[in-house]
Amino acid sequence: WCKRWGVSDGLGGIMGAGTGVCGVSAIIANAPVVKATPIEMAYAIGTILLFGTLMLFTMPYIGLSIDLSESQFGAWSAVAILNTAQLVAAAEWYGTESRDTAVLINVARIMFLPVVVLFSLWFYILRTGKQEAGQEINKWQLVKDKFPIFILGFFLLVFLHSMNIEALGGPSEVGSPFWAMNAVYTWCFAIGFAGIGLSINIEDMKKAGGRAFTIGTVASMVKMILGLGVVLLIGSQALRVTGSL
Repeated sequence: WCKRWGVSDGLGGIMGAGTGVCGVSAIIANAPVVKATPIEMAYAIGTILLFGTLMLFTMPYIGLSIDLSESQFGAWSAVAILNTAQLVAAAEWYGTESRDTAVLINVARIMFLPVVVLFSLWFYILRTGKQEAGQEINKWQLVKDKFPIFILGFFLLVFLHSMNIEALGGPSEVGSPFWAMNAVYTWCFAIGFAGIGLSINIEDMKKAGGRAFTIGTVASMVKMILGLGVVLLIGSQALRVTGSL
């Protein structure tokens, strides 16, 4: 689809990963595989965040207008909003049960990140059997080089948090190791986005055109509509989270 619209493999690959799985994290993880440029990354991230911002302020009112339960809205926001911070904010606004459902489904969604990266690796490189210069490739070495190692850290922290180890505390327990890691993460995230913003040139964005933005927006809208249909079919009871996260 991206090729038909004249969008490069790099931009199309990260846009597909971002809209398909978990937004910015998927874009960053997939960028080395599809050889996306910094400008293409900035363009894709901007599209994801802009769409998420619009949905953050509109989806709760849509949910209220069609009488979605908290668990249904939480599931819908976890599917439709691509950036974690924005989907949690929207779900939190709707209610505690909505937030718990959204967080749980979002974690499950993030777990598909390695699958998306490996699929992109196969689709863009391994199925051709050649690298850019035309030489044969070492497939296992390529998988090792491109695999998003940070996802292993994600699984480790989820496991440690699930074990309720008292010495580690929690993100809301001031002074605990998890609280410290969360504080560092917040600053690193802010610095990273500041760096992305400083690397963007409006003229370069104009050269990229509006096709990628259109593709990302249309894909996100389709995902949002289909997600709502599935949530309505499943029903509120099946989506309810027992206990508090």
